[in-house]
Amino acid sequence: MKALILLCFITAVMSAAIKENLEENNLVQSKLREKRDSSTRILAVKSEREARSYLQKYEHMSKTTHNQTDDYAEGLKRFQKEAAIPVTGKLDARTLSLMNKERCGIVDDEFRAPNTGRQKRYALYGKKWNRKKLKWRLYNYTPDIPNVSVVAAIKYALKQWSDNSKLKFTRVYSGNVHLKFRFVSGAHGDGYPMDGPSGTLAHAFYPKTSRKGQIHFDEAEKWSTSNNKIHLSVVACHELGHALGLKHSSKSQAIMYPYYSYKGQNYKLNSDDKKGIQKLYGKSCFSGESKVVLENGQTISMKQLKLGDSVLSSKGRFSPVLTMLDRNTQEPALFLTLRTKSGHFIQLTHQHLIAVETADGKRYIHADQVRIGQKLYSQDNGIEKVTEVISIEEIQMNGFYAPMTADGTVIVNGIEASCYAVINSHEIAHLAMAPLRWVLQLYNSIIGLKSSIDSSEGIHWYGEMSQNYILPLAQNLGFQLST
Repeated sequence: MKALILLCFITAVMSAAIKENLEENNLVQSKLREKRDSSTRILAVKSEREARSYLQKYEHMSKTTHNQTDDYAEGLKRFQKEAAIPVTGKLDARTLSLMNKERCGIVDDEFRAPNTGRQKRYALYGKKWNRKKLKWRLYNYTPDIPNVSVVAAIKYALKQWSDNSKLKFTRVYSGNVHLKFRFVSGAHGDGYPMDGPSGTLAHAFYPKTSRKGQIHFDEAEKWSTSNNKIHLSVVACHELGHALGLKHSSKSQAIMYPYYSYKGQNYKLNSDDKKGIQKLYGKSCFSGESKVVLENGQTISMKQLKLGDSVLSSKGRFSPVLTMLDRNTQEPALFLTLRTKSGHFIQLTHQHLIAVETADGKRYIHADQVRIGQKLYSQDNGIEKVTEVISIEEIQMNGFYAPMTADGTVIVNGIEASCYAVINSHEIAHLAMAPLRWVLQLYNSIIGLKSSIDSSEGIHWYGEMSQNYILPLAQNLGFQLST
């Protein structure tokens, strides 16, 4: 009987506590609504003085300059050029309209791409996560829409990036987190206060910064999952791009364009966004039409390769194909086409390692580090030569293949390349893959590799393990990964 009375008492106390917490939560949400609804946006660009403040805030012009008139005109031109609107150098109607549009809080000088000799609309921060599996957490909600809709909006945004890269996202509720979503108001401790309704909608922090992965939404906005207010998922998708390492794009149709526009309930990444994320976290392979030479002298395409085929590799040797580290016959991938003076060309993804000539001899670097004028290693009739790069172009093609040979190299279209990617060292990558190579070579010597096309799709489990665990460990030991 005493136990029953005690149980009833505990139940009553818990019920009262839950009711009190619910009432307190409702009061907080009510105050948030009142605060937001009574807020008015301070910033409204109507005059030259206000335009100057805007240009300085988003770093189109310096806050301290000797010639304010010239710098203001140049600032307007920079703003117009980067926003992809007519460059007049004047505060015209189109410029005023865009300055008063809702936007991301990241400053605009962030999407001025470095001088690489190639024109691109998307831009990269220069750092990225050194793993493909990222954990995310939602720390609070907005009173504007049901909690379940907030979660669904963020999940849809995450899916746009994972569908176009090797990234995988997992929701967690505690512990180590990479991507952190919060609704905040005004000054909230990161040095970048929100400005009330309209204006800045949200901001995020890039990988490998002190606040890496933090994504903040302005609670003063009226969030929605439709077009009648600010579409939460579209904004989340944009800020995720920053948190993954993308800067702003000057392409108005891109998710990474700094200015907000509703893109529909079932929006997708623009081709510009896809190119950017694939460069950071994309495939590490060759195109399916790339050619290799077999030991019998036959030339075949990469997609015709069979396990056990002996292909031409470095120093005129032939090496067996042990496995496919990655393979997909349908998905699009972004490749670089490197053309040389000798007429050779090779198509490979940005992070794939390729052999170049340096003052210290042969060295493997990422394809996107190659510059016009550098020399690649080629092979003709078993003779190794160097040939100068004369052009570099980006191209998107369907299908990608990453064969791994016993010696870790392969001659593709007459050009020497590594079988590896991501880590900035062919030697360390070759060492990391040694256990897999030894097992496959032992299997080959005893039973023999099945002479057939490997029909399995996706990244090899050992390769995925290497990217998520072995290569980050190598970085912690002092080896440099792609950034």
